[in-house]
Amino acid sequence: MIFALSFLSSPTYNLPHAANMDSHIQLGSGAAFLRAGPLPSARLAGAYSQGAFAVNASYTGYFGQDLESFSVLGFRYQLIKKETFQLAPTIMLADHHGISAYDARTTGRLGLALSGGKTWMWDVSLSLVGVQWFPVRPSEFQLMSPLDCMLASEFGVSRTLGAHQIRLGLLGPMPSISYKVGIGKGQLRVTGATLGDQNILQVELGTKL
Repeated sequence: MIFALSFLSSPTYNLPHAANMDSHIQLGSGAAFLRAGPLPSARLAGAYSQGAFAVNASYTGYFGQDLESFSVLGFRYQLIKKETFQLAPTIMLADHHGISAYDARTTGRLGLALSGGKTWMWDVSLSLVGVQWFPVRPSEFQLMSPLDCMLASEFGVSRTLGAHQIRLGLLGPMPSISYKVGIGKGQLRVTGATLGDQNILQVELGTKL
């Protein structure tokens, strides 16, 4: 049960977070439901935790006429690690390859993550400052605006009951809901997010490393 609760406590979907966690790996599939129709997806994600340091990485691909992919690498260091409150500075690198070459971009961000609570838990992963590079525009770097940074943040509140956890939050600008349940030494996670005609559903299985 202690393992299940520690594994379930990892709150965010893409961003590094401040909560305590175990090293783990997740594999899943789902779809993005868009106005033009559904796009099947595959996702591989994992995290390695050692003391106050943790690194997380994920790759998500959406399969239509062309492959659209999102790759994420994040780091955090817990400056405060208490039972009911954690705080950690974060670094995140993200790479997006869209249908068009003009959609390709690489982003680097510095942020701050906070989490707390016990039965009711809350989490905040803020992107505070960032820069974007567009490879199809030679030598073009752009500082991210405050709005872009806010849209690249995650917020949530969750409730744990035994081996079950449900989380309501924001995945960037998208309202999201996530359900997790511990299964032996593993975990099933179902995540849904929606914003107008953009909807995401992802089902993943994970295990401790």
